[in-house]
Amino acid sequence: MMSTLPSVTIHVFPAAQAAAQSSAAWQSLPDRSDPRILDGFIARYPNSKEAYLAFSLRHQLLKAAPTVQAYDDFIARYRDRAGAEQALYELFELIQLAWIPMLTY
Repeated sequence: MMSTLPSVTIHVFPAAQAAAQSSAAWQSLPDRSDPRILDGFIARYPNSKEAYLAFSLRHQLLKAAPTVQAYDDFIARYRDRAGAEQALYELFELIQLAWIPMLTY
């Protein structure tokens, strides 16, 4: 018995149309200080020029409220981006600063 796979529709847009869509989406973001909104934008338009700005803003938000869990989530989500290496270094510093007072006793 031969089984068939479901068909998948792939939409391919000209570069200019894709750029216009990502630009319009960026302009209509309700809150660029919300990490979840920035994460969603980056996931939807990962190669747009606005995604680079969104990633930079997202990284700045992380640095403004640094926790080990927030860094771990950020690094896991963006492990394929160059900025994740910087975040990994910042996480190392954060952990190191937390351990230094414990080691002095």
